[in-house]
Amino acid sequence: EAFNCSNGDVFRWKQLWKVLAEQFGIEEYGYEEGSSLKLAELMKDKGPVWDEIVKENELEPTKLEEVGEWWVADASFGMENIVDSMNKAKEH
Repeated sequence: EAFNCSNGDVFRWKQLWKVLAEQFGIEEYGYEEGSSLKLAELMKDKGPVWDEIVKENELEPTKLEEVGEWWVADASFGMENIVDSMNKAKEH
């Protein structure tokens, strides 16, 4: 069953990057106002890296192109100043 899980906090994605970086032990990260990164462009030559990950972790054999559509992430995260809130859902 699909559902949204939210504690009701309002947040912006630019505030979440630091938390995610710390969670995964990434020391150098950043969010620069006005900067952009296109995953569709960044991931286009990463097929061999994915193949190695699949092999090392004994995952179901898949090609990187089958994992997802990078343009969707670009569209979701690429908008400036997105505010996420579940407040409207609480009204109904």
